[in-house]
Amino acid sequence: RNSRKPVKQANAPIKGSVETPMKGTLRCSLSALGPQTVPYLARPFVDIRSPRDTTTLPSWMSENQRQYANFLFSRTIAAHPVLVAQTIHRLPLQPFPQVAVIGKSNVGKSSLINALMHGKEVTRTSSTPGRTRHLFTFDLGDQLSLVDLPGYGFAKVAKERQNDWAVLIEEYFNRSRSLKRVISLIEGPTGIGRLDEKLWEMMVEKNRQFMVVITKVDTLKPLELHALMLRVIASLEGVRAEAQSRDCRSDIVWPFVHAVAARYNEGMKELRCSLSVIASDHHILEHQTRLKRGAMHR
Repeated sequence: RNSRKPVKQANAPIKGSVETPMKGTLRCSLSALGPQTVPYLARPFVDIRSPRDTTTLPSWMSENQRQYANFLFSRTIAAHPVLVAQTIHRLPLQPFPQVAVIGKSNVGKSSLINALMHGKEVTRTSSTPGRTRHLFTFDLGDQLSLVDLPGYGFAKVAKERQNDWAVLIEEYFNRSRSLKRVISLIEGPTGIGRLDEKLWEMMVEKNRQFMVVITKVDTLKPLELHALMLRVIASLEGVRAEAQSRDCRSDIVWPFVHAVAARYNEGMKELRCSLSVIASDHHILEHQTRLKRGAMHR
């Protein structure tokens, strides 16, 4: 009875959402925020290079890419054996690209991964934060691999298990030859923490491309999401400057910050499109390589 009627706007980025009061806050419905709405940063994604631009769609939001993204994340899922710190040396060399997902404990990682897969229960949520200390890998056909890295930052975890986590993460980033992007999850209600910033520093040290996805935005008011987007963008500008001073890759920070509410499927379509480019670009590159090899042997 507390729910309201669906908000309908012709210019809304996502359709069919319902705004519902939750625990004293108004759910930040991304679908209720048209391109001309203030706060202008409360959107499913923001280009940190031109955050005020609310009209230009990136190439990865084309109709062809959307269709491919739906196809990709609907593929049959193949799970690999679970890895821990003591078995990370068995990490397989994948012939197709990998995307790793990481964030603090209880950031909503499992819910996000399941939502990416159109609601399939690929990974189970845990009621005990910090409990999981394993690395899970899921292949989408033979085109993309998702790596579920254990969460960090839960104080009640024993020191030994914290050390195991550090070894596992360090070794994964050192060993993975197929890793193309790391998804850094930031919990909307708590914002950026010191451990999140340390992860970004590690990405600079490892010269690994990463992107930021804000989770649980359904718990934020539009102005709160706008303010958090501002903080994230400012922080990432600092990371880009540091990476440039170290002569890292120019695209170390994926220039789009995403905002999602996994349980309402808000922002997920855009995130799928963004990630699907990794697989489609790899497929195009492989095809071009095969053509070149064929021409050389003629």
